[in-house]
Amino acid sequence: MNKKVNLYRLFIIILLLLTFVSAFFISFFYNFDSNKYIKKMNARIEYTTNYKLVNKDKTTTFTSLNDLDKISVLYNYSMILNIKSTIKDNYKIIGKLVISDGEKDLFIEELFNTDIIPTNVNGSVLNIKETKEINFSEDYLEYLKAIQNEYYKGKKARIDYVLVNDIKMYNNYLSKNITKNDDVILSIDLNNGTINPVNENKNETIYGRIDINTCYAICLELLSSIILFTLIIILLLRNILRTKNSFDYRLEKILRKYDKNIVNVKSFPRIDNKKITFVSSFKELLNASKESKRPINYLDIKNHHEATFIIMLSDLTYVYKLK
Repeated sequence: MNKKVNLYRLFIIILLLLTFVSAFFISFFYNFDSNKYIKKMNARIEYTTNYKLVNKDKTTTFTSLNDLDKISVLYNYSMILNIKSTIKDNYKIIGKLVISDGEKDLFIEELFNTDIIPTNVNGSVLNIKETKEINFSEDYLEYLKAIQNEYYKGKKARIDYVLVNDIKMYNNYLSKNITKNDDVILSIDLNNGTINPVNENKNETIYGRIDINTCYAICLELLSSIILFTLIIILLLRNILRTKNSFDYRLEKILRKYDKNIVNVKSFPRIDNKKITFVSSFKELLNASKESKRPINYLDIKNHHEATFIIMLSDLTYVYKLK
């Protein structure tokens, strides 16, 4: 019986360990993206920058920054949402002169700043096409003035022309206002005389954070399921083992609890010449043992799955049979 009990306990421990290990991996690798509670807004964002050069002599072949007069810049910005929304966009174009030492910006001057241009869209696509003619010769002159300061000579310098988007979106699916900022940049490296347009295509999750209430709901679902499953398995196994081994279980309980009152014997003496009283419970036998101050003799008849407990007095024998 001890072996069966130990195996049962070992099995329960292994089951619990497997359950909680499984719970950990379920939580760790849980696909929150597919959960019905999680709402997301995704976007496909594309922006391209094209430009045309005009030199001071009206030619369009790039020679050097000193000869460059104007730059005609075409910004093409596209944002495609996976959810129809009300989109309000305020954008503007700015030019900035930046002088830096490594990663540290030493000098930033705003060269120009256009008026804010509002755009409203009801749908899932925001397109901005904006052409700006930049008077580069004036901006380059500001750079030459700045590097007259000895501190800025030999430092990295660039002019960034930026389309700044301040996008606000709202839709009934999320019931939430979302703010997004995008910069599309044409950058001119003033040290080596290169013009670097920025072109990019990207998929982006604009909104997809899991709020704390949703997190609690998911964790509570997982934890409740795990606890319920574990309890059902434990109760089923316990009932099955108790049903199949009820005799062994009750016998072990008596022997363990009252071992100081019980003497294990290999056989009983003849008792046919004495008055025999059968008791219906071990508790009655225990009371008789305490009153008579006699031990309880125990004989295990394994082949018949029967245990007999007796108390022998001079003229009376108490008998309790466990079957």
